[in-house]
Amino acid sequence: MTELTGLSGTDLAGTDKIVVVDDSGDAAVRKAADAAAGAVYASGLSALSGTARLPHTAVKGLGTAAAAATGDFATAAQGAKADTSVQPEDLGAAATSNSYGDLDDKPTLGTAAAAATGDFATAAQGAKADTSVQPEDLGAAATSNSYADLDDLPTLGTAAAAATGDFATAAQGAKADTSVQPGDLGAVATSNSYADLDDKPEVTGGDVVGPGVSTDGNLAVMDGATGKLIADGGVAVADVVTYSETVAVSNEWAELSATDGVVTLPSPSPFGEVRRWRTLAGDEGIASITPFLAGSVRLRVIQDATGGRVLSWPTDVRAIGFTDVTLPMTPNSFYDAIFTAGSDGVMEVHFGGKFDAAPLSIVGQTILVNNTPSTVENDKIMSVPAGLQDGDDLLLIQVKAFTTSATETPTVPASGNPTDMPADFTNVRDFTRISGGALEDRACMAVQRRTVTSVDLPLTEITLPKFLNQSSYSLMVVRGGIGSITSATAANRDGGADANEIALPVETISSGNALVLSVVWHSGKEKTYTVTGWDRQYTADHSGGDHVFATHAVFVQQNVTPGDTAAATVSLGGAAEESVSAMTMVLEPA
Repeated sequence: MTELTGLSGTDLAGTDKIVVVDDSGDAAVRKAADAAAGAVYASGLSALSGTARLPHTAVKGLGTAAAAATGDFATAAQGAKADTSVQPEDLGAAATSNSYGDLDDKPTLGTAAAAATGDFATAAQGAKADTSVQPEDLGAAATSNSYADLDDLPTLGTAAAAATGDFATAAQGAKADTSVQPGDLGAVATSNSYADLDDKPEVTGGDVVGPGVSTDGNLAVMDGATGKLIADGGVAVADVVTYSETVAVSNEWAELSATDGVVTLPSPSPFGEVRRWRTLAGDEGIASITPFLAGSVRLRVIQDATGGRVLSWPTDVRAIGFTDVTLPMTPNSFYDAIFTAGSDGVMEVHFGGKFDAAPLSIVGQTILVNNTPSTVENDKIMSVPAGLQDGDDLLLIQVKAFTTSATETPTVPASGNPTDMPADFTNVRDFTRISGGALEDRACMAVQRRTVTSVDLPLTEITLPKFLNQSSYSLMVVRGGIGSITSATAANRDGGADANEIALPVETISSGNALVLSVVWHSGKEKTYTVTGWDRQYTADHSGGDHVFATHAVFVQQNVTPGDTAAATVSLGGAAEESVSAMTMVLEPA
């Protein structure tokens, strides 16, 4: 460091020296130092000597790099590379814009230039395209899909649009080729008429001629009274009801109900007359009747307590015997209408008699039997028929087997008033034994009666005291009001080979409304008997076995003409040891 004195500002101007100025000195010197390239201002320089630090130094004329570190500048090697680097002015416009548009001499591109490769066929596909059929090579039907656009169309018949199922198969066609044609048939083949046959035999005498047309499977009936003509019966064989010989006769009286004032008749039975009664509750009618070939249905038409009711039947039913008859209209009066089939197949209704009051009728019964050996069982319960009404009468018939052996009890008296009646019953007929025959004194019969009142209802059962096994009991419900009961005992006979019938006792009937009962009882193992002219009401029968004693059956006649006598014959059957007794009982209305 060289100390400079006596300098002015012009002396330092442009110098490249760094001037150290004591800023506490002459102001002119300071001004001169400002002109130098660089100046360092310090105070207290007069005290410095040797190597020293400049206190309070201010350096003038330094650049911005003066305060930077060397790491902030390129190295000399880097500077050398910088000297040979490409300068911006040497670059094309696209170098900085990165724009395809700034390129010079750009090629001319088509629209495919921007498409992906997947948007184009492969070379192999292109090769196939070169050999493919072009649209102009196709016929019109290839694109229209229309049958009409085909060339050289065939001419089709009407069968072309039909299904194969509309035609016969080849096998069927073969059969058709060999089938009989209508022209090969005789006239009778289509007319079904005997008259169209050629070479008919001559019909003489009683030969029968049928109808020209009939229904297959129908029964044939006689047409007219010549015996030579038959007609279609209108009933199929399959519809004919068959019955077993063991079926009982359907002849007991039963009430017939009405629906909305219309009564429907039951079907007939081949074993006897079917009987029903109907108390009119107003004017009523009978529903259409299905024709039947055999049997009959008797309908008892009863006026109620009001009277004046009318029952009408279908117009296709022919009335017989009603022309000159005034039907009863007074309260509780009645008449019978009997429905049968006429000879020409038309349903007929016949007048069956009229009466001034409602008749007595049996409207139900229950049966209690036992075929075990004779022992006593007290207080046996017997059910009462359903539908019991105030004023009905209960008739209890007891038929008991017995023996005089000291080892069996009880012994039943030959006659007398029974002491083992149910409560509220009175005796109608004393015990009566069978007398005569191979099994004399082996069974007896008694009858008791009870009139039901409203206080008794409902009555569903009675108690039988001293119930005897090997016996039969039947309980009948008689409706209409019994006024009196008379009875007589018949002769007794053995059944089987030694005799085959006995006469019933005779009783005279005083009222047309009477109900006449024939009670037949026996003490054998068989009971194959009938009562001529009477209807079997029911049988109180054992189920079989070795002890089938003391069974009975009840037969009835109803609405017998007053003054007639109840006389009939019991026809017997079965084993020779069977003994039978019969009783006639006439129930007169009150």
